[in-house]
Amino acid sequence: MKSSSVELALSAYGKALQPPSFLQIYGHVQHERSHSGLLGWLLSPEGFHGLGTKPLELFIQAIQNLSKKPEDACPLSSWKNFETLLDIDSACVIPSDTRPKEKKVGDGRLDCFVSGKINGKTFALLIEQKTTSSFREDQCFNYAEWLYGSSEWEIKIPIALIPEWKVKSSSKQTCGDARWHLMTYEMLYEGVLRPLLQKPGLDARIKVYLEDYLASLRTVVSGRSLIRNAKAKALRAELMNLYPEQAQRVQAIDETVGLCVGRRKEEYFIKIQLNDGQIEEISGEKRDIYQGVINLVAKNWALFDAVKLSMPYHLYGVQSNREMLSRDKLDDKAISAQTDDGKVLYLMSDIPGRPNNVYRWIDILIGEVGWERILE
Repeated sequence: MKSSSVELALSAYGKALQPPSFLQIYGHVQHERSHSGLLGWLLSPEGFHGLGTKPLELFIQAIQNLSKKPEDACPLSSWKNFETLLDIDSACVIPSDTRPKEKKVGDGRLDCFVSGKINGKTFALLIEQKTTSSFREDQCFNYAEWLYGSSEWEIKIPIALIPEWKVKSSSKQTCGDARWHLMTYEMLYEGVLRPLLQKPGLDARIKVYLEDYLASLRTVVSGRSLIRNAKAKALRAELMNLYPEQAQRVQAIDETVGLCVGRRKEEYFIKIQLNDGQIEEISGEKRDIYQGVINLVAKNWALFDAVKLSMPYHLYGVQSNREMLSRDKLDDKAISAQTDDGKVLYLMSDIPGRPNNVYRWIDILIGEVGWERILE
């Protein structure tokens, strides 16, 4: 089997195991609002799923038993005396199918907010989800300050629901604030989705919704899924055993971070082989990567100009009439580079916030002129 054939087999292993989910068809597999909407529907006792408070009870138990606990003192100690059976007197979930608007806090909107009364105590759960994006500066700090600064609730728990690969050694390192519980999508599956799917008498329609959502969590996008797929992992391991010479390259593909670059400690890097065999390496922060790639394009603009490069911008799978790389100034924050003949190239400033677009963009860009990204 040729090298390219092995890579095709490995990159398609997830797709071969199951049909596409609805979120995959819509292009929203890792769209945070879609995940927040489904979570809100599931946790709401008023949801049409007919499961009452059971999903919320399971979620709270997952926080207690599975989540990575925060470093700072937290009211979680108030939960120590709770029995396995939780008595949820009332619960309001925002957003949900009955309350579609998100709760606004300052300049931000909460992904999911649950408040009510449990075992005789008022409580609030603040859930912030991240799939592929990163926490904004001071985002978690500001939300926690708002939550802990209120006297409305006795129990206050901020939760970051994130993929396993985003979890670092502490809450502070992960999301910038030491008061947050860290919960992964795998914990959501183990603690909530799997018990519900095993529930006797589960309505057939609800089972379809939950199984479809699970399929979305397992769908591979840019080399990663939000939770691991055991069958896919076994298949990939078998292929790697059969073709050990490919193992190192496949590992490099898996370890690419965000925008198709590798990472050494706290530094990002990318290697590009030019037509003459010369290898250009760019390292630093993410913005340094974008700037370095644009500088390289500007330096070799004659090649790109000859192929009449067009780089349309795709937002959530829908093509825009804007271009990611443009000769027209887009805004004051746009990253730019000047060619030898005085032309100026601009990269849209909001592109760095959309790593999946950058991932595709760099590969398409260098492929136009026959360059190749080197993985290690």
